[in-house]
Amino acid sequence: MKKKKISIITDGTYGDVLPFIFLTKELKIRGHDVSILTSEYYNNICNKLDVNLVSVTKNSLREKFLNNKDLWSHKKAFGCSINYAEEIFKSSIEDIIEQTSDSDLIIAHSLTVSGKVAAKINNKKYVSVAIAPICVKSLYRLPVFFGGINFNFLPYVFKKYFYKLGYFFVLNKYFKNIILELKKIGIDSIKDPLFWGVSSEMTIGLWPNWYLNVQKDQKEFLQLSGFTKNVEYFEDDMDRELEDWLKKKDTIVITMGSGYLFLDKWKSIIEKISKKYDCNCLVLTPENINSSNNMIRYVKRVPLSKVLPLCKLCIHHGGAGMVAQVINSGTPSVVVPMAHDQPDNGYLLEKLGVGKVVWMKEPKENIILNAIDLVLSSEEIKKANKKYSKLVQESKNGISKTADYIEDYID
Repeated sequence: MKKKKISIITDGTYGDVLPFIFLTKELKIRGHDVSILTSEYYNNICNKLDVNLVSVTKNSLREKFLNNKDLWSHKKAFGCSINYAEEIFKSSIEDIIEQTSDSDLIIAHSLTVSGKVAAKINNKKYVSVAIAPICVKSLYRLPVFFGGINFNFLPYVFKKYFYKLGYFFVLNKYFKNIILELKKIGIDSIKDPLFWGVSSEMTIGLWPNWYLNVQKDQKEFLQLSGFTKNVEYFEDDMDRELEDWLKKKDTIVITMGSGYLFLDKWKSIIEKISKKYDCNCLVLTPENINSSNNMIRYVKRVPLSKVLPLCKLCIHHGGAGMVAQVINSGTPSVVVPMAHDQPDNGYLLEKLGVGKVVWMKEPKENIILNAIDLVLSSEEIKKANKKYSKLVQESKNGISKTADYIEDYID
């Protein structure tokens, strides 16, 4: 097809940004002139992957966001995220509008306001990409919240008022400033600010229909591309010594994610896990930590696509990226969600039968050990992981399928 100029917009954590970096790379391979507009933090990754990054936010803003403990609080995370979104929008929207003025197409994370703003101001075609089901609104299937709070037992007539009541009592408080900023640049009609970035013409979900179907009120605009595969950045091959260590004993991998806030408590629990199950524990943390126990290793980063198939269990927070990784590898899960899309993803994983979700405001040894016992002793969970891993491995990479949908849309 004819070469197109495409701008891709996202920001946030690795889970929010890496899929879009790899989508940028895929579209570039297909011959398009494509750039990703995001934080300067990701410049090194993009250089290594030969992806053009246009920096629209400073690394200091990202670090301020990620170092805020409220970000991982099940009570305060929503407000913290909205404050971050507001700061990003105010600091970057002028650059984004200018950088996308000559684009044929704008693609953005479905919860990113600036992508749709730029598309409207510049009169460009717009596609949104959702990394998890919670990122696309439906009145037929509501998200599951921390603690397993689930309102989907309600008849549809009551579900219709769920978001209306939410905006009345809670959301207007957080979105007031963003709505004011939008009005300053001439965008007045904002009926649904939480999902305003979702494209009503073409939105692509990075999950398969067997994980969660397209709902009745999404059928006109939502396409599912399936889970991503190997969306990770790791400069070197896996260390041979680490690989040998993983193979010596059964290994449980723990990705701290939001649990890093409770590192001291986790350290004690990890010691108990290693001792009880006579296993290695590989713990991913934001910083390298020395352990006197040779059965426990703390590391900053590893190629999970190579590590997870060697492990008998993964304890993780339930972020969208980890969901794709554990299902692809067929590794059973104990999910410890805190906020954002994590609770809903954890619920869906448990419903799928590939793991167990536990609800804790902070780590508790007995709850975690009981969940591990349940998962490791369950033949049904092992069978489910094999089944869905095979489905993912036999399907097209979600990134490639997303690129297919995009090219069909702009052709």
